[in-house]
Amino acid sequence: MIRAASFKLIDSPPHGGKGAFPALSRWLSVLLLASLSAVAAADGIEVESLSSRLQEGVYLLDAQILYQPSKAILDALEHGVSLTFETRLEVLRKDAWIWERSIAKHRLRYQLRYHALVSRYELFLPDKRSLRFATLEGALRALGEMADVAIVKESALEVGQEYQLRLGVKLDIESLPVPLRPRAYLSSDWSLSYEPRTWPLVR
Repeated sequence: MIRAASFKLIDSPPHGGKGAFPALSRWLSVLLLASLSAVAAADGIEVESLSSRLQEGVYLLDAQILYQPSKAILDALEHGVSLTFETRLEVLRKDAWIWERSIAKHRLRYQLRYHALVSRYELFLPDKRSLRFATLEGALRALGEMADVAIVKESALEVGQEYQLRLGVKLDIESLPVPLRPRAYLSSDWSLSYEPRTWPLVR
């Protein structure tokens, strides 16, 4: 999250250089604000919200993920390249040792396509269902919606033990057409991911 920066513009000097400093200050302030805007609109993936709950003996996950692909990725999509995103979920014992196995592990794959002939975006969900959208914004919003995702059975967890949920997301480079993969691996424009982070599993 970017916080508003506070800075003071330099007034004109008491002697000489009349009008020079105010002009320079205005230019610097415009440059700084432009830089902040560019950072705020940076490409990437962010988790806007995430929660878990117990329902009928199964813990369910709800989350909203924000996808902001780069221009290079969107250009490829518009030219017929399918984009596959992989979301990885794990349930771990809190303060687990690095070598401990996960209590539960899931790999959810989503694929986004663009059909130029009908000007429609198609999103394939992990359960093989597909949804169609007239706008890219609608497709990306649906791509980030995770609702009622079963993550672990209550019976698999020990009474009194605390657990954590780890989530990570990435664009699957290996699913791209072979000629495009070398450039995707080497270019920062194709580096679209959310490094795994943990949240407490609410019990």
